[in-house]
Amino acid sequence: MTAVKKRWPDGTPRSQGNAFSAHLDGRPSVFGTLVALANAQHSINSTRNVEQQRLTGRDYSTLYGISAKADESVRRYRQQISIDPNPQASADKQAKLRGRSNQARSQ
Repeated sequence: MTAVKKRWPDGTPRSQGNAFSAHLDGRPSVFGTLVALANAQHSINSTRNVEQQRLTGRDYSTLYGISAKADESVRRYRQQISIDPNPQASADKQAKLRGRSNQARSQ
């Protein structure tokens, strides 16, 4: 481990003996308990597994089999799901940028 300088480059003394510098003395952090570290590793592993499964075409977060209508809806709209809070306004803006308004499209 490299020696920790006691002052910042501008000469200001560095804070010592607090939660931000406690790890510098070699002791484990009070925030890094075994349970917290295990939970963090579990989260990392779960995210990695889900990403790998999605790359192979499997997505276990979708509840298929609830009904045939719901399954068909998921298949049809999988690429069209939007988290836009006002999708109609966004569609209007895009149409305006393309040079057509909703009125012109509906006639």
